[in-house]
Amino acid sequence: MINFKEEIAKIIEKAIDLEYIELVSYIEVPKEKNMGDYAFPCFRLAKTLKKAPQAIAEEVKQKLELDEELIEKTEVAGGYLNFYIKKQALIKTVLNEFDLKKEEYRKIRIWKRKKYYCRIFFSKYCQTFPYRSFKNNFDRKCII
Repeated sequence: MINFKEEIAKIIEKAIDLEYIELVSYIEVPKEKNMGDYAFPCFRLAKTLKKAPQAIAEEVKQKLELDEELIEKTEVAGGYLNFYIKKQALIKTVLNEFDLKKEEYRKIRIWKRKKYYCRIFFSKYCQTFPYRSFKNNFDRKCII
């Protein structure tokens, strides 16, 4: 599966003189969906470069060499550089991951189903009354 944060960090690394690991930690997912899929805040760079965050975001945007297959567009909003991921790339990575982990998803689904049926069994057939203790064989089987 493609890690989009890492791919965006590689693209930004070519435009700025920062380490890849540091860039990955800077990139975040915006709270609002209309602000893009990922955002790169330029506020931390403002102290070192001694410029306004919005000016830094504009400079970085001009220097970027976008990957046409992954990123649809970039926008500057305040001190953030917002990245929009192409929907085809996102769908392709999700489907590839599902194909790779198909058995794991199946096991989770079966486990949830078993858990559901066990809950029904215990709620219907293993109820005890406050004045009765677990003395019959049936009640002991419910505990085991």
